[in-house]
Amino acid sequence: MTTDEIIEVLQGVKAGRKWEIHRESTDTWRPNVEQSFGALMSMVATGYTVRLAPLPDEITLPARTIPAPLREAPKDAEIVFLADPFEDGGYTEVYFYKRDAYHESWLKRGFFFATAEKAAKASKAMEPYAA
Repeated sequence: MTTDEIIEVLQGVKAGRKWEIHRESTDTWRPNVEQSFGALMSMVATGYTVRLAPLPDEITLPARTIPAPLREAPKDAEIVFLADPFEDGGYTEVYFYKRDAYHESWLKRGFFFATAEKAAKASKAMEPYAA
């Protein structure tokens, strides 16, 4: 693990997040039974790869944590927020319609969010990839 990766985990643990270890034999992540600072340092010192446990309402990209998008279609004519790094503020307010092919596509791709704040945060994470 790099120093930056370790610092990111330590900052998350300091903020109250749980952490996980990577099991190479099964290529899976699992929470460590003991979530203490000492246990974390022991795992890092013995060569385990650790990460912050994902939150159920967030998605983690390399060095970015963003809110999870809407997973189910809202009611017709319900206001949702489309993450868009090209818009001022990072989002567009949209009335969702199930019969609109663009709306269905954007929902499947994870571009719709329940609040403007979540859409703006997701949009900010997209900025390095927007050209």
